[in-house]
Amino acid sequence: MSKSRTKSGCFTCRKRKKKCDERFPVCSGCSRNFLHCSWPEKRGAALPRNYEIKAATSPPQLPQHDPQDPSEYPIPSHMCFVFELDSYKHQDRKIAPRFDILTSEPALDMLVENAPPFSWIIVAIHTLHALETNLRELLDAQTLRALAALPDSHTVLNVFVRNFPIALFFCNTSKLPSPYEFYQHSFNFISLVDVPFACDWHVGQQRALLLESLETLAKLADAKTTKLLAPVKHKMTLTWTAIQTLEIQIPLQDLTPGQRQTQRNLAVCKALFYAQEILYLKLADASTEAGSPVVQFYLEQLVAELGALSGNSLTLLLFPLLIGGCVALKMAHREFFSKELHILAQDQQYPLARKMAEKLEDLWCEEEQHTASAYQWLISTCGP
Repeated sequence: MSKSRTKSGCFTCRKRKKKCDERFPVCSGCSRNFLHCSWPEKRGAALPRNYEIKAATSPPQLPQHDPQDPSEYPIPSHMCFVFELDSYKHQDRKIAPRFDILTSEPALDMLVENAPPFSWIIVAIHTLHALETNLRELLDAQTLRALAALPDSHTVLNVFVRNFPIALFFCNTSKLPSPYEFYQHSFNFISLVDVPFACDWHVGQQRALLLESLETLAKLADAKTTKLLAPVKHKMTLTWTAIQTLEIQIPLQDLTPGQRQTQRNLAVCKALFYAQEILYLKLADASTEAGSPVVQFYLEQLVAELGALSGNSLTLLLFPLLIGGCVALKMAHREFFSKELHILAQDQQYPLARKMAEKLEDLWCEEEQHTASAYQWLISTCGP
């Protein structure tokens, strides 16, 4: 029968037959091996025959399973909420979700409190985009068939953005957003704005330039009543610099298809810029005449850019076509603007273009009789 190597020390070291350094309350041997260190009442007391070595971290007994459902535990009142919280899990929607200016929805990613009257357009765009991307798979077939009749988010956004400057110029502005408010939100969905020609070369910069050009045109229209011209002129300068920066990156020869399309896209942006300059000159000084050399210079540049474009890209340039027509003095220029507006109305099913062409033709007749000025009419409060 073996005997313990030590006659002193803790019971655990004696049981393990290891020398104990007798450091109370836990010796080094027990501490190093995570063992329960038990000491005798008297220094020379013998090791009990039934002594068992125990781990220092072992609980006295394992906890019994609580049959009560954890969800039934009482919750302290200070941790409760008055409003019911939505589940973190995705719910199966059987009907189309409701989005409006009274109900905020995370999918819209918009703040709608104190929403101005125009907020429906922003909500509509984000709603349609959410339905097209994230929520379509959650809808049943009947709801999808009902939604098929709705225009897509690209259509809603592009129709509004293209016509916004014209609406600001000729409609009741109390029912329309300020361009400073609208374009504050617009860059959240800039990827939805179509460029006139599909392009894979610097497409992000082209899309941003296009939206900035339309934004500047809308702010010029707004300046007719607000007179806020200085910040708009600064923006025009920055936009023109960006156009030139992108243009000089296009090689002079051996262009790729994407680079050729970029040239057309830049022609749209430049046409918008020249129209902005013509409008700015009249807003800055109401006495400026259409025959002014600087006005005619920008008109020649505008006609040159418009002449290289056709089809869908001209739908972006409805307002520039009107602005150019208002300062056209030569018969060739007047024929050009009238023809382009009538073709646009016919090919693109654009009744507003025909109405503008007819208005320009009436103004030209009045100018020949020296009874009206189309350039002055352009900044008047009366629309077509």
